[in-house]
Amino acid sequence: MNYLIKKDENFGDRLLRVISQHFKSQSDFAEKLGKPVQSINRIIKTDKASLEFLIEIVELLPEINLNWLLKGEGSMLINETNEVSEPKGTYSELVTVPKLVLDVLSSQQRTIESLSETIKKTTVQKKGDAGCAAVG
Repeated sequence: MNYLIKKDENFGDRLLRVISQHFKSQSDFAEKLGKPVQSINRIIKTDKASLEFLIEIVELLPEINLNWLLKGEGSMLINETNEVSEPKGTYSELVTVPKLVLDVLSSQQRTIESLSETIKKTTVQKKGDAGCAAVG
C-alpha cells in the first residue's frame, strides 16, 4: 500500500494517518504510548512534537518512516521506500553479535594452530622413531 503525500499536509495530518492505519482510535494510540488523549490531540493541532514523543512512536512503530512523518518526504513505511532499511535490533545487539563471531573465530584459530603444532610434533617423532627402527 503506497501512502502518497497530499498537498498542504502537515505533521498533524500525517500523524492522524499513522493513527488511523495502525490503531483503532486516537485513544487507543494514546493508551499504547501511555499518554493522555489530550496530549495527542494537542500535538496534532499544533504540529509540534517533542523528540521524546518521536522516539516513542519509532519504538512503538519501527516501520514508520520518520522522514515522511516529519517532512512529508518518501513513503509512510520504511519498507516501501527505496532507502536502505535500518538493521533490526538494538545498537548493542548489532555490536555484540560481530564481537561474538570474532571471539569464536579467534578461539577456533587458536585451536587449529594448537592442533597443527601437535601434528607437526607427532610427525617429527614418528619419523625419528622410524629412523631408529631402521638403524636398529
